[in-house]
Amino acid sequence: MICQKKVTLPNLLASEDSPNLLPVQPHLETTGALVAGPENMGKAVGAKRTCRKGPVTMAWLIEHCLFNPASACWEWQLHRDRDGYGRTKENGKYLRAHVKAYQLWKGEFPNGMLVLHSCDNAPCCNPDHLFLGSHQDNVRDKVAKGRTSRKTRKLTFEQAMAVKGDPRSCRIIAQEFGIAPVNVWKIKAGKSYTIAA
Repeated sequence: MICQKKVTLPNLLASEDSPNLLPVQPHLETTGALVAGPENMGKAVGAKRTCRKGPVTMAWLIEHCLFNPASACWEWQLHRDRDGYGRTKENGKYLRAHVKAYQLWKGEFPNGMLVLHSCDNAPCCNPDHLFLGSHQDNVRDKVAKGRTSRKTRKLTFEQAMAVKGDPRSCRIIAQEFGIAPVNVWKIKAGKSYTIAA
């Protein structure tokens, strides 16, 4: 969906849940195309620069988002990676825009945690739509919402034990079970196997 009218972020972004949000100043209004839909995932929007010489600030981040009134998402308008997430560069290091938004509004987070979207909109940087979760939480969320593109075959415990004890080559076993040879190797090595729920 393309909307060419001028769209502004709300004048006050603070709420009881997010008291640290700053009011948006009038000079941070944004004009441009409201881009949504899977056909635009992974495409850079506009020909703007995605990096700064210094640190990314709240004002700079908001300035490069477009407010979508239908979803209340702040959609990143600069470069997006192949997964559709906003991408920027700070002090020579690439980072995802929604992760930086989380850090700016809610603070740092522990190693091993990911910044997840409650709105399922990859370019969204609205801190009210962001929450922390583990990799496992992210995978569960993806599967529950049907966002996984991979068709993985899950082996039962008995099948995994049969693979582990089979003396044949990984390639032959993989063909028989419909899995990749590397997964057979991982099962035989005791590194991993998937147990059906």
